[in-house]
Amino acid sequence: MSRGLRALALALLALTSAGPVHAQDTPWWERPEAREEARRTLAQVRSLMEATERGDPRPAAAALQDRAWIVRSIAVIRLEVLGLDAGTTEALREQADPTRPAPEDDSKPLRRAREFAAALEVDLGPPVEVPPREAARIAASILTERVKGGPPDEDAAAKRRLVEHLLAWRAVVPEKADRAWLARRLLGLTDIDQALDDLKAQTAARAVGEDGDAVFTWYRSNAPYLYWHPRERRLRVDVAARVARQPTAEFRRATPWGPEEGPNAPPRETDAQR
Repeated sequence: MSRGLRALALALLALTSAGPVHAQDTPWWERPEAREEARRTLAQVRSLMEATERGDPRPAAAALQDRAWIVRSIAVIRLEVLGLDAGTTEALREQADPTRPAPEDDSKPLRRAREFAAALEVDLGPPVEVPPREAARIAASILTERVKGGPPDEDAAAKRRLVEHLLAWRAVVPEKADRAWLARRLLGLTDIDQALDDLKAQTAARAVGEDGDAVFTWYRSNAPYLYWHPRERRLRVDVAARVARQPTAEFRRATPWGPEEGPNAPPRETDAQR
């Protein structure tokens, strides 16, 4: 990240953190346990891809009970690719949603998947190495699909929590280019217009820079003010709440959105046009 963008992002963080929001705890994605879980999750994704690319369904069947929904989701996809029937696949896909716990041992779809994996006779191919970068991008793509395609009435805080997995993963990917890629994905799920304006960047590429740090800092400073725009299927910044230095959920209890404001407003320029 350029010195100018870094300084601007830090200044914005200091400005928007002043007042009541400043007293909040360290964001969950910056805590050691979150980073450890991020590291474990991406390692699981990588291991799943390496095993199933060889034709081995057993690790995917075992991963259907993983505590990370993203791992369960990818396990279902890989079992479907290997030939698991459509009915069982659909039932497992529902159980892999982030709103659902991992299935119990007595789950019928889980038992059917394990029976399928145990009975499948394949000649395993040679070992396959999946780069960490690919594992992170696969996970981020699944996450993006779920955020944009989830229930339209899903709570904004739940959407935000899903998006924030990108920030946890950012701390454990190895290369600057990987962090920049995740930052670009983050912009695609949040308020790209406001971010570019705040960061004085003409394009998303300029905002992201070489490592994405300015974008991640921008998100951290604006997280309390984000709301979900259902027609744009992205998080937007509640600028009025930011000016008032109150989290948007609190601010909008006293100052409700107008009929053409916030989530009720017509959709603006799409990310695809950037």
